[in-house]
Amino acid sequence: MKRLFWLLLSTLAGHTLTVYAQTCDYEHTPADTPDSRYQINRDGTVTDFRTNLVWQNCPAGLSGKDCLQGKATGMNWQQALLYAEEQRGKKLAGYNDWRLPTIKELRTLSNRQCNYPAVNIHAFPNTPSYWYWSISPVISDGAYAWGIASDYGYDSWSNKLNKGLVRLVRTVR
Repeated sequence: MKRLFWLLLSTLAGHTLTVYAQTCDYEHTPADTPDSRYQINRDGTVTDFRTNLVWQNCPAGLSGKDCLQGKATGMNWQQALLYAEEQRGKKLAGYNDWRLPTIKELRTLSNRQCNYPAVNIHAFPNTPSYWYWSISPVISDGAYAWGIASDYGYDSWSNKLNKGLVRLVRTVR
């Protein structure tokens, strides 16, 4: 019910980008995404040893060592697909196989031990608490696609016309 309320509120509010200080419950909740799981690469990417995926360190629009340069770029689902295609042409970090993650892949970034954002902030610093698109459409309704609300790390669906952030991924070969 709380997730549905947040989804409705964020849809009505136009997905306002809010920055909070991350809070974690180290005593009662095991870490989903420990630091040892990741390798932070010098090319702006992060390798996840558990999933064999390489992620953009910063969401689209942000850059720099700690993702403090620029402004996170909200885009609708179609724009997110086009952004991924453009990055393949630019050879981001020397690779041309970048794509939007599936919802299953995107879920692997969620660290339910923490909120605002529910990610490992050592591997993904200054991650905005916001909606992140996946490539996975909602099968029962083509107007919607799956994503993650990074404030609490829960997946849900959103209208493809709404704004969301993008963190691209590629598979380690």
